[in-house]
Amino acid sequence: MTSHAPEWAVPGTNDKSAGAVRQADLAIRAAQLLDRRLGRTCRAYGFSAFATSDADGYFVFDCDSHLAPDAIPDEACDPATTTAVMTACFYVGYVSRHC
Repeated sequence: MTSHAPEWAVPGTNDKSAGAVRQADLAIRAAQLLDRRLGRTCRAYGFSAFATSDADGYFVFDCDSHLAPDAIPDEACDPATTTAVMTACFYVGYVSRHC
């Protein structure tokens, strides 16, 4: 049987305590895939609640809400898009890159 799940997807779990760990793992995996797509390489990634002043990485938001922007293009870096995500989505954490 062939799986058609996205490559970042992880099999689900019914264990509620595993939810936060799974969310962090998915965020790290998404950062790795984004870096690979952008041609970047890093030796390690970490997940934490907030970024430090010397951090290099990605802020993670959960936009599974009717208030979230419909679609965000890959090249969207403008302040309006950033504001829309920050006000309509739930802040999850920060994925740091250790290159």
